[in-house]
Amino acid sequence: MKNKIKVLLLVLFLVIMATLVFKVYDTINTKTNTQLGRLTEFAMRTMNNRTFSRLDLETDRKKIFVHFNSQCDICQNEALKFRENQSDLKMFQILFVSTEQPDMIVQFASDYELLKVENITFLYDQDKEFEKWTNSSRVPYILVYDEHDVLIYKHKGITDFAELLKVLERAD
Repeated sequence: MKNKIKVLLLVLFLVIMATLVFKVYDTINTKTNTQLGRLTEFAMRTMNNRTFSRLDLETDRKKIFVHFNSQCDICQNEALKFRENQSDLKMFQILFVSTEQPDMIVQFASDYELLKVENITFLYDQDKEFEKWTNSSRVPYILVYDEHDVLIYKHKGITDFAELLKVLERAD
């Protein structure tokens, strides 16, 4: 009888713990999705050391934010994909965001021949606003917002460019 009670208490304890873990995860996930649902105010620096904020975004275009680090192999591959797919992406405003020093960002942009691409802007996020806003420091991290600054796509890690292009086409 005592063993049955112990087993029952153990099962009850495990069920309660699992429920609590699920609730915490659900709360965090809901908070993150709510925060990302609409584009927040931000202020970062361009490579010309000019402040760039939400007011500088183009209102008639979808925006693609790419959080990256120049030392990240995946980010380097993503940069190549953005360059290779530029003809499919020319109607979007693309913002590469990094917490690295501007000279490292410029070197990265130069290495991947993205500096002179008209619709791409590189931003220095000195205060880690992107990480606070997304609740993630992971790179690469891609967020796509529509013309009304509503989130339509988010992805952490290696991007399937075919999937990204389909999302962008569907959103039109």
